Amino acid sequence: MELPSKKLRQQRAALGARQGDPETPASGTLYARRRRLAQELESIESEQSAPADFSLSPSRSSQVGISLARIQRSVAEVQRDLQALDAEIEDLQQQIDAIDRVLVRCERKA
Repeated sequence: MELPSKKLRQQRAALGARQGDPETPASGTLYARRRRLAQELESIESEQSAPADFSLSPSRSSQVGISLARIQRSVAEVQRDLQALDAEIEDLQQQIDAIDRVLVRCERKA
């Protein structure tokens, strides 16, 4: 019975590594991606809510144009990506929970 539980532990570790830690997300994890998307959303929302300054100098105007050109995605697009990512994180968590339940049963039998 050791081999199935070992394989389950490895699978759980791989899923956990992919998901990451919500408190301290490591680069490349789903929680790190979620943090970046949340920051992107916050940045877009703050840009959209900032009052326009029409008295910009020509050099300042070109800097603002460059800044706005970077923000090509809409709030709705980022929110949609966040929702999809949250669903993926939830799915991974459910898989981890299912593996944990199987491991508990395996340990009780041992």
